[in-house]
Amino acid sequence: MVVDTTTPSCGNNRFGCWVCTVVQKHQSMEAIVDNGEEWIEPMLEFRNLLAETQDPAKKQIYCQTKRRNGRVWEKADGSHIPGPYKFSVHQEFLRQLLEVQNKGQIRAVP
Repeated sequence: MVVDTTTPSCGNNRFGCWVCTVVQKHQSMEAIVDNGEEWIEPMLEFRNLLAETQDPAKKQIYCQTKRRNGRVWEKADGSHIPGPYKFSVHQEFLRQLLEVQNKGQIRAVP
């Protein structure tokens, strides 16, 4: 919720969690970058990397075959439903996120 009416809008659209992959493009973050706030660009790049993992054609690269309970799920047509991210993918995401944070782009909350 925006209470400060003296600050210009960042795009007049939905603004949710910065890592949300429900939408392909995070227009609010892109508008913030376009308005000169370059400090947020590494966060946008990281968010776009996360969004890329939602491409059904790339799921096998990022996701496990099995669910956390050990079961393999399939659709009625026999196609596979991917499980959670592979542990190595979790590790790489954490490494990259910490790298962005260490550059001072993300400030840790005390």
